[in-house]
Amino acid sequence: PLTWRLGARPLDHSPEVRVRELVQLALVAQEEGAQPPRFRLKPALVQQVAYDSLSFAGRRRLHHRLAAHLEEMHSAEPEPLYETLAHHYRLSGDSPKTLFYSLKAGDKARQVFAHREAQEYYRLCLSTLRRLGGPVGQPSSYILERIGDCHEASGHHREAAQAFSSALRAWSAAARGAPALPSALPDLGVGVSPRDRESLLRCKVGISWERN
Repeated sequence: PLTWRLGARPLDHSPEVRVRELVQLALVAQEEGAQPPRFRLKPALVQQVAYDSLSFAGRRRLHHRLAAHLEEMHSAEPEPLYETLAHHYRLSGDSPKTLFYSLKAGDKARQVFAHREAQEYYRLCLSTLRRLGGPVGQPSSYILERIGDCHEASGHHREAAQAFSSALRAWSAAARGAPALPSALPDLGVGVSPRDRESLLRCKVGISWERN
């Protein structure tokens, strides 16, 4: 603890005094006008050292507590925090939540034409699906299709065709009438028959190769 004696006064270990001492040492900055008062670590190295001093399990618990708190506080309008929630749930090891919010963050980025960022979130979805285990052919097909859509919209038609082909292979490999999609992905493939889905992907593959 960063405390010291001033003259003959005894040490005061209260949180308020410790924070003031950190401010005096220029390790912590107080945000102006914030009520209640808010503080942040100044040097990035100090922040990293403080973070690294936590145990791995402790870090995961804190990330999950923070994500759950933000999720509850912004339950009425979570969209601005999709990226933050995906980040903290990933570091907490909560795969279902990571899958849900990384998909939401990817879709959000794709809607504003941030295709590179969208693809990063979709790839996070794919890696999280693999960690979850179970039947992943159908859900991974929908995510690969989104990656293909990003490539296509960016004019990368060869990469789009390859992603659509991977989506088609994943779809074809999954048995017809396979188990339902994971609960973390409730809005994928609603109302689409297997035959229509296969036709759509084949059409996308052909269009992308033609444009290429």
